Amino acid sequence: MSIIAFPDPPYARPRRRLSDPSAPPIPDLDASVAAFLADQHAAGRAKLSCKRHAQSLRQLAHWLDAECLSWHEATAPQLRRFVRSRAHLSASSRANLVWTLRAFYRWSVEEGLIAISPAAALTTPRRTKPVPRALSKAQVRALVAFLAAQHRPASRRDEVLMLTALYAGLRRAELAALIWGDIDLQSGVITVRLSKMGHGRSVVLHPVLIEVLARWRALQGGVDEGAVFDWAGEALSPDRIGRIMARTSRRAGIVFSAHTLRHTFATHAYRHGRDIRSVSRALGHQEIRQTLIYVACDPEDSRTAVESLPALADW
Repeated sequence: MSIIAFPDPPYARPRRRLSDPSAPPIPDLDASVAAFLADQHAAGRAKLSCKRHAQSLRQLAHWLDAECLSWHEATAPQLRRFVRSRAHLSASSRANLVWTLRAFYRWSVEEGLIAISPAAALTTPRRTKPVPRALSKAQVRALVAFLAAQHRPASRRDEVLMLTALYAGLRRAELAALIWGDIDLQSGVITVRLSKMGHGRSVVLHPVLIEVLARWRALQGGVDEGAVFDWAGEALSPDRIGRIMARTSRRAGIVFSAHTLRHTFATHAYRHGRDIRSVSRALGHQEIRQTLIYVACDPEDSRTAVESLPALADW
């Protein structure tokens, strides 16, 4: 079995009827994964999700080769053994791995390549739930001051990038994909065409962000199309955005990432508005419980309740 090399779509889609003994043999893992990814692309899955699927299935291919196993004959115990072999990964990475195995083998059943999914009973590893990360107001002020004081050629782009993350709560991939055609400065709305959850949404622009984006657009020459964070003809990838954030974090002495700015947006929007549903819609969450993870716990939120407890003599 060869190690997976995923070509660009479109892919030939393998099909086989289990009830037909004259049907051609089941395709190898490379061809099956290629078809699976093609269907994921066709279904509008986010690029990051497809990338994670590809990475996880490469790991599966390496492991199957080492164990001299066929992908379509793998059993549930064997797949559990594969997952255990990845115990050194974080709980989040292992959860993504299990998610990929379930999706791939479920697709294989639907395509008639196998009869039963051996991944159906795999359990998702528990993820730790730390206190959500969000910058304090003092940290936000320090970050804004640091960005304003920078004078490198790309400093203004980086400033607008981080203020957009802070005031709109966009993910890295959403920031990278943002084009001027998705921003209506007149009505004050950003249209996110496709998010991590596989659907779009509209995000209302804060007046500060409208002004920041208008100035940036003027610096770019008043363009109507193209990437918002383009600089000298170079659009940013999600990974590049992560590196820019990490570099700024080191230089400013403030620990944060793009995801931290998303948490900060959610936390402070909720504290000032107290409308969890509106925050949830802005973040693009399908369920309120997802949003609650993003809203950092502020001790002041519980001060009134705690101080309402009776004194020792009053119990």
